[in-house]
Amino acid sequence: MTVAGFRHESTLWEDRVSQVLSATRESDGKAVQLVVFAEASSAKIESLLLEVSHLGDLNSFHILSCLEAGTTDTGSTYLVYPQPQGPSLHEALVAQGGLKTEVVCSVGLQIARTLSAVHAMGITHGDLSSKNIYLAGRTESPLVQISRFGVRHLLPTYTRNMQTPHFHGTAGVLAPEICGGKPADHRADLYSLGILFYEMVTGKAPFVSKSYTTTLKRQIYEKPLPLHLVKPGMANIAVLETIVTQALQKNPDQRYENASDQLADLAEFFETHFSDFVIPDDLGSAEDAVQVTPMVTVSESGNAPSEVVVMVEVDDPIVPSAEEAKQAEDARAAEEAKQAEAVRVAEAARVAEAARVAEAARVAEAVRVAE
Repeated sequence: MTVAGFRHESTLWEDRVSQVLSATRESDGKAVQLVVFAEASSAKIESLLLEVSHLGDLNSFHILSCLEAGTTDTGSTYLVYPQPQGPSLHEALVAQGGLKTEVVCSVGLQIARTLSAVHAMGITHGDLSSKNIYLAGRTESPLVQISRFGVRHLLPTYTRNMQTPHFHGTAGVLAPEICGGKPADHRADLYSLGILFYEMVTGKAPFVSKSYTTTLKRQIYEKPLPLHLVKPGMANIAVLETIVTQALQKNPDQRYENASDQLADLAEFFETHFSDFVIPDDLGSAEDAVQVTPMVTVSESGNAPSEVVVMVEVDDPIVPSAEEAKQAEDARAAEEAKQAEAVRVAEAARVAEAARVAEAARVAEAVRVAE
């Protein structure tokens, strides 16, 4: 396969519906990413390009918007995106584990302000996974770039015997209403942002399983372990947890009404606890912005991502049985109790050690006085 006007450098990864290539645009030597789809109708391409033209009006560095589209020599549709100026959030988390609270909030706040602007235009992302979020600039204060806006328009609809859906998303970040075959709106993106917060704090998404159908079921009926139990020593984790918990409500009516409300809570939390930490400003369009200082390099594995795009049949939703739901809830409660017991034991040990040290000091003082 060749793409006229582009020099293929390497294959970054592949999933069930697309292939992502690193390439150079021959006309100007610009480094780009090519996303190649096996099939896509002209109507779908028109929908994507129309959305892209609207996103361009925002002139935002945070949005890695499609630059152009075309057809390969084999008849596949390709999209051209600017090359991100840093590693993906997923790569950063693999390298570092969870991030510091202030960095978590800075990244989340930048995503929320981008969603607020995009949702106001009637546009949603639909697949806010850590593999589609990139971090440019310094490690301690990265600039966020979000990729694959509009890609949802090009995902094909397969036949039932191929067990594929009519809508899509990465299983680990899909909102419960999508997993259950129900209509979804912009609040599904807010749920995905809640998943990203959880992943940034703990180093892993809460519901991921080896089987994508199991992950979908867990999204529907399982609650995540509370962050204060998973990361008990993290600064201000209890306050951040309230924001994440609201974003992760199974019922969309119980989540934030919009990204602006979530952004307001994040901004208040940030200003209260991290007033000296500066959130990077939006530099303007990623196509026109100057190159920022690179982050610490994260090695590329070259492997396909572990979470591929999945589909769900609208008329055959995944609904857990009462027994499955009870088993999952019992397992979650047991794990939560285990975490709480570990925290209690650690605290009891700390108190006992403090008492032992105090008693030793008392005895030593008594001996000194006696002498």
